[in-house]
Amino acid sequence: MILLPIFDLVVILMQIEIQFYYKHNIMKNQFLLFLLMGMVFFVACGPATESAPDNNPSVEAETPPPAPEKKMTQDAFRDIDFGMSVNEVKSKEGDQPSEEEEGFLLYSHDLNDTEFMDVSYTFAEGALSQISAEIFADNPESAKSHFQKFSSRFNNECVQHGNIWDCETTTGQFSVFAKLLDEKSPGVSVTWEKR
Repeated sequence: MILLPIFDLVVILMQIEIQFYYKHNIMKNQFLLFLLMGMVFFVACGPATESAPDNNPSVEAETPPPAPEKKMTQDAFRDIDFGMSVNEVKSKEGDQPSEEEEGFLLYSHDLNDTEFMDVSYTFAEGALSQISAEIFADNPESAKSHFQKFSSRFNNECVQHGNIWDCETTTGQFSVFAKLLDEKSPGVSVTWEKR
């Protein structure tokens, strides 16, 4: 703090003045003594001043973590991207949907002899806004393998935050949530949602 050295200087000056007073006993010195004591009082009890920032090199300032690397992905899922119309999604899927309603398509795909995947597409104002995939696996090991394939793609193409990935394509940004289902009904649930 800057006030401490000034206070020490004033105290030293007062001691010199007091010694001078005793030696010469002059009235002028009483005035100077009174003036110095007033300065000490002002410095010691005066208004608080802002101290200079502490430049202590031993204390490291916290630095924010680096911004996540921005990554681009080619598409959201299976060459299908957000903003596509119902007819564009149908064209990319090729097969007839298992179920079709206003603003909703559902497709079932066999992955092998014992496993399958349901993929649903939800549309808002005629444009694709959400994709959901449910994989029904034969066993927990197979479910983990499917989950790892999804995770690997998302890790390479998106920025991960736990079980959520933030992704971006040329048509915009979206988030993906993936989870491994329990061992009683092994599988994987993945949801893509336009942001």
